[in-house]
Amino acid sequence: SVGYGASLGIACCPEHSEDQNSLLQKADAAMYAAKHRGGGYVIYNSHVGREVQRDPAFKHELRDGIERNELVLHYQPIVSLTTACVVGVEALARWQHPTRGQLGPDEFIPLAEASGLIRPLTSWVLGVALRQSATWQAKGINLRVCINLSTRNLLDANFVGHIAELLDITGAAPQSLVFELTESTVMADPLRSMEMLTKFTSLGISVTMDDFGTGYSSLSYLKRLPVHELKIDKSFIGDMALDSIDATIVASTIELAHNLGLTVIAEGVENSKTWGMLAEMGCDTAQGFYMCDPLPVRDLEQWLANSKWGRLAGPGEKTTPELSS
Repeated sequence: SVGYGASLGIACCPEHSEDQNSLLQKADAAMYAAKHRGGGYVIYNSHVGREVQRDPAFKHELRDGIERNELVLHYQPIVSLTTACVVGVEALARWQHPTRGQLGPDEFIPLAEASGLIRPLTSWVLGVALRQSATWQAKGINLRVCINLSTRNLLDANFVGHIAELLDITGAAPQSLVFELTESTVMADPLRSMEMLTKFTSLGISVTMDDFGTGYSSLSYLKRLPVHELKIDKSFIGDMALDSIDATIVASTIELAHNLGLTVIAEGVENSKTWGMLAEMGCDTAQGFYMCDPLPVRDLEQWLANSKWGRLAGPGEKTTPELSS
């Protein structure tokens, strides 16, 4: 899988730590060091720790930025390949840093993961996204909102209760919420993932397995996990119009998912040829620059009103994966 750009971080017990949270933090740091180097694997060492923490002030700035509401959410539309109408959006954080300007997620999410700030950051994203979802519902704009989770969220014993509280406070419909988790996050602890994903489903929340095809998931777990959708990684989608192997992998993944009763979303659609191939393969939904970049709320609503892609799914059209019993 390394050949397809996967990044792996390794931390060992007891060499690096005997504490579970500390091991996860160091594995996260090693993984993001590997990602920064272009893929492959990195074993944690003191240099990796210094690399992640090379700017200690940045960690404090991020904590303050979350508390001061300096972050904003942009939303990238997800479009049905059958009807060409918008069925949802993925929420993506941006940081309006007071001196560094707007920072994309790649510039601060690694620090949040490695420093433990991913929990307050995820809480902030959830609160903003759910309030926005409730606002859209009141306007008759019915969109499912996809939010990315990390391994640390699955290890947080209070996370499910916090979600239920936010749903109650905001008035957002749980059926409008979709959690995206990567293969590596889910398979790091399949039993724990099974427990947490089952709790999400009991609240009415759907689950998407993100970056599918780049990790090491077991099909025996995939058929038992309460997952509703697979998102095919953009490393396969981007070149499928030129690479017959990638096209075969995508077609096989779509067929596999459908046979398991799952829907499929393709990430990274950048041209009409790729869109057409995915439609012919029976893929359900897609997102990418071909349809729309991630946009702030006001621009997204204007896009919905004016774009050829902007038609929302009607009352009789399926907008969310059906939850399995």
